[in-house]
Amino acid sequence: MSERCSGCGLKFEREPGYFLGSIYINYGAAVLIAIVLHLLMQYVWHVAIGLQVALLVSITLVFGLCFFRWARALWLAFDVHFDPPGPDEFAPP
Repeated sequence: MSERCSGCGLKFEREPGYFLGSIYINYGAAVLIAIVLHLLMQYVWHVAIGLQVALLVSITLVFGLCFFRWARALWLAFDVHFDPPGPDEFAPP
């Protein structure tokens, strides 16, 4: 990941451990997908429980890896909205 935005120069990691919050977003999205898929497989498609576990673990792991950058972007957008950056967080042009 780049250290700063190429357009405005905003420093992405505003403090040490800054993107820890993005883990919660990623986890929440993965759990939501797993629950919805489980309910569909259990009550609509009638898939065996062993196959459900294998599919859900696989899908959740792949989703978590693919959604990683999006979760970071969502966390940054959320944080910038509620705690706008100061002038010292931008690099000079």
